[in-house]
Amino acid sequence: MWRNYAVKAKKYTVTKSLRFTPEEWARVVAELRGRKWSAAVRALLLHAELPQPTVRVRCVMSAKDANKIMLLAGLANNLNQLARAANTAALNGQRVDVLMALMKIERGVQGLYDL
Repeated sequence: MWRNYAVKAKKYTVTKSLRFTPEEWARVVAELRGRKWSAAVRALLLHAELPQPTVRVRCVMSAKDANKIMLLAGLANNLNQLARAANTAALNGQRVDVLMALMKIERGVQGLYDL
């Protein structure tokens, strides 16, 4: 049985709009200093602590590294499907031959070193 242990985020369902002149909006953006607009306004209006500015990190990688990551993600997906099939079969009293599938995934992992 699948259990979601993640903490559920609050659902904000009420939306309001606010209009600014271009000059006012430039001042607002300068004051936000990287904070998210809705979180900052919510904190100011509800007299809560302002959120920390969001930091955006740009990752630059080579095409070779990107290919390795894509291959690794595919292998992880295969491994997840194999685990799910094995668990489902065990619950139903069936047997799944996982050795061949694991050997295929291992060959994929070895292929990572060849890239």
